[in-house]
Amino acid sequence: MAGSAFLFINMILAFLFLSLTVDLTGDTLTFYQNNAVAQRLVLGEKVTHVDGAQDLVVLEQARISPDRQHYLLYTESYRTDLAETIATRLALYDAGQRRQWEIIPADGRMVSFPLTAMYDGFIILGTTDLNHRQPQLEIIDYRKKVKATPVRAGTWQQMVKYELSPNRHYLAAHVKNPVNAKLWDYIYFIDLREGTDWNVPFPFCLSCTRGTLTLKVDDDGRLDVKYKNEHRIYSSTGQLLDAYAEM
Repeated sequence: MAGSAFLFINMILAFLFLSLTVDLTGDTLTFYQNNAVAQRLVLGEKVTHVDGAQDLVVLEQARISPDRQHYLLYTESYRTDLAETIATRLALYDAGQRRQWEIIPADGRMVSFPLTAMYDGFIILGTTDLNHRQPQLEIIDYRKKVKATPVRAGTWQQMVKYELSPNRHYLAAHVKNPVNAKLWDYIYFIDLREGTDWNVPFPFCLSCTRGTLTLKVDDDGRLDVKYKNEHRIYSSTGQLLDAYAEM
């Protein structure tokens, strides 16, 4: 009896001190136990042939947390004869491949993988309508509690990208809204602590020139917006502090 109890205690201790981590390289998730490879999982597209119907395609993509303790698995389903997505879902797993929770958007909405990011302790969930418009961002912790909704559906027609400050206090986004029948580019800035925001139209119609912006926001909320070799520096309250061109 004593020997069985001792064995049970050793098993519990071994489990508690088991180091489980996960890495992502390309489309392959690699799972480790005590720094040794335990399993590899290849993601990507999987095609199911259905008699009398178009093939069903399931696309899987993943993101891992900075501490390599958790990962997100994004799943998108579509048929080869349809241009639009049938369904999307997003699930949070720990490095032991145990699913913590799953999110399936409401009808008319879909998970946007490009707008979804993962951090230690929380994710930013990006969703859009079925036409990849009307973006919404939600900050959700690992217990599936929504902590904030910095961008709500209906505020902007499109979102190109966003950046979070290193201290997680500020979020800056490149967004678009129609102006005189054209989609015009805006910089949208949110102070996540205070709940305040501001936006400013970009001087050029990037949608007309297919231009792109680079955003960088620091821990003081100082925002650097770069277009080609031109920089515009804004304060956390939206004041234009400087504008210059790289030589």
